[in-house]
Amino acid sequence: MLRLVSSILIFSLITILGCSNQSSDPGISTSTQSIEVASSSNNSINSIDPFETIEPQQPNSTTDTSPLETTDTYVNGEEGYTLYNNPGLGFSLNIPNSWQGSYRIVEDLNHSGIDFFFIGESQTSKNIPDSTGTDSGSVQGLYLFSISAESSISDGLDTLDSVREIGSVGSTSFVSYTGTDCSICILNESDEEVDEQEKSLLGKDWQMASMIFEERSKVFDSFSELKE
Repeated sequence: MLRLVSSILIFSLITILGCSNQSSDPGISTSTQSIEVASSSNNSINSIDPFETIEPQQPNSTTDTSPLETTDTYVNGEEGYTLYNNPGLGFSLNIPNSWQGSYRIVEDLNHSGIDFFFIGESQTSKNIPDSTGTDSGSVQGLYLFSISAESSISDGLDTLDSVREIGSVGSTSFVSYTGTDCSICILNESDEEVDEQEKSLLGKDWQMASMIFEERSKVFDSFSELKE
């Protein structure tokens, strides 16, 4: 009798434990499935190959630092200089590389010479619209100096300063000159109310424009007739 009771108790205990395990299994299975689903979801969102080589992206260039030109061309010149060729007028010039990005060369309306303009970082240096007729709607910049055929300036000598002969192309003599007024001086003498950023840019532009103006003789001295 005692053996029969013991057998019944053991059988009941096994039955109870079996039911308990079966009731807990679905929870574990469901939990494991949830983790697997979440992991699968994360992989689909990120989908990054840990061994993939990502090439560095090049920064976008939004600023053109090269000088602007009309019919002229630029090629490699002497060390520290860029060789400027103007086939239409028949001469070449060496322009210091330190000027790069701060000047603009425009052929005059009579096609008898070229004008150099300064364009800096300040708005003051850019707020002068183009009046040469070559680039409608563009910025002209602040006048620096010119190189022209001597015969083309005979009627306006009273408005010119520092006129000097710098060379010839065939029978045509070319001269360099500046204006009687100082266009770039607005960078240093502006009495308008400007913010601190513009004031800082004006100071940098004044230094650059002054350097270009002082070094202009380097360009004049390099004047050379283009050979065919």
